[in-house]
Amino acid sequence: MILIIYLSFLLYPKRELTFAIFNNNLKLLNLDENGKIQNQKYPFSRILFLLQEKLENKGVKLIFKSQESLQDEIPVLEFLIRNRSEIDITLYDNWGGKPSDDDKNKAVSIGTVSVRPFTILIKNKGTGIKFLKDLKGKRIAFWTSPEGKKNPVFTPGGEKASQYSSDVFQEKIFELAGITAENTTLINFWPNKISADDDWDILLDFGFPLKEGTNFYAPNIYDALLQDKIKFANFEDIEAVSRKLPFTKLIRVPTSSIDFEKNMPRNSYTTVGVTRSAYVNSNLDPSLIIILCEVLKDIYGEASNFSVKNEYPNFSATEMFKPSDVAEKFYREGEDSFVRKYFPPILSAFITKLFFALAPIFFIVIPLMSFLPNLLKKYYQGEINKCYDEMYAIERIVEMDVDYDRSLLRTRLDLLDEEVRNIKFLFFQDEFVQQIFIVREHIVLIQKRLSRINSV
Repeated sequence: MILIIYLSFLLYPKRELTFAIFNNNLKLLNLDENGKIQNQKYPFSRILFLLQEKLENKGVKLIFKSQESLQDEIPVLEFLIRNRSEIDITLYDNWGGKPSDDDKNKAVSIGTVSVRPFTILIKNKGTGIKFLKDLKGKRIAFWTSPEGKKNPVFTPGGEKASQYSSDVFQEKIFELAGITAENTTLINFWPNKISADDDWDILLDFGFPLKEGTNFYAPNIYDALLQDKIKFANFEDIEAVSRKLPFTKLIRVPTSSIDFEKNMPRNSYTTVGVTRSAYVNSNLDPSLIIILCEVLKDIYGEASNFSVKNEYPNFSATEMFKPSDVAEKFYREGEDSFVRKYFPPILSAFITKLFFALAPIFFIVIPLMSFLPNLLKKYYQGEINKCYDEMYAIERIVEMDVDYDRSLLRTRLDLLDEEVRNIKFLFFQDEFVQQIFIVREHIVLIQKRLSRINSV
């Protein structure tokens, strides 16, 4: 009973998950005093609202944690693997980076959940841009935080991008286009918002500009698109770009898919899509991974502009971290255990874990406890029987009227007596002590008989 109580305390899944999030995104959530999301206006905040709500319905509280310094803020996936004692999960894009050997086992993917377009916006003055290489020499605007670097990426002498950063993706795009900080004007607007009035030719974005603007863009970017002062790039060699970047997905953005009323975009176009995955601490309890998979499937299983119903979550994309075995099995076979049908998720997870923890006790330990005493008794009896056999063999030799070496027999008896005395009983000492006494007493009688024969 004490063992069961101890295992119950040890195995009961935690009921709280910590989600790594950027400071700017955390502000947009507008959390109340209980940590509940109040703002669902933005697509990402809506997703996190659903994630928090559905997890709470399954008995798991989702809390959000950002980094202390905005200036030194690192990618949230890197934040997870650097703080595994505090962070459990995050949603992050697959930028094509490769974790180090030290990091590759610190996180696992529980599935690609969505895809979003890599958007390149072109001002009308940027004419003649048909291929990716045509970007070289233009004034290219983007928004990327320093991530703690003294010499930010994309500047002359700048540092290499973190493998967890969106900068890695831009580095790959720039490399394909032949762009360097020396031959092209690269403008990082961080920490200010990018406006349509700023002096740039090309604007790089991940996703779509919004009517109300974003952390990165002023609202007039959207207005300029409606007025045809800015347009979406539609490269003729975009399929080749996708093949060069195998972690991306070639997607077509339909006409009016952003805004039907305003006919945004005016024309459909093809671009590369960046997939987003859910990453968790590799030490996360498997029962919590199953609960997360259920929720993600519920949220992302619906059809969208870039997916059909039940396409996501999946493991079809190339991701930074290996897939979770638990998540792979869940998406492939589902979860239809008897316990899950009749108990809440957290309680059923606990019952399942407790069963597997106690199963060895009932199916291995207890049977062993039943058979082991008999096995030990047979072993001890066998050792004593060997002594009996040796003793009787000596006795028969003495009784037979044949020549024999009496000194050799005495030596054999002395060794036999020592062997009997050295038999160790871990258990059942009382059951065999009398047999040991009989053997030794019989040895003494044979020794006395040999002595009388010698004296005669």
